[in-house]
Amino acid sequence: MAVTDLKTLFEYGNWANRKLFQVMSQLTPEQFTQAVAGSYGSIRNTMVHIMSAEWGWLDRCGGQAPSV
Repeated sequence: MAVTDLKTLFEYGNWANRKLFQVMSQLTPEQFTQAVAGSYGSIRNTMVHIMSAEWGWLDRCGGQAPSV
């Protein structure tokens, strides 16, 4: 994999995250945490999973490990 490929993937991830945050910013706190069908039970829990996975990938690429 070339550096340009990594840059493309990184830029896509940023684009997708911006889209998610635009939509989530329109949700009420109740909508954000309400129970929904799916693996993680709520939009909030799904976002926690996504952010944890992203943190893990950044760690594998040489970033700081989480201090949690």
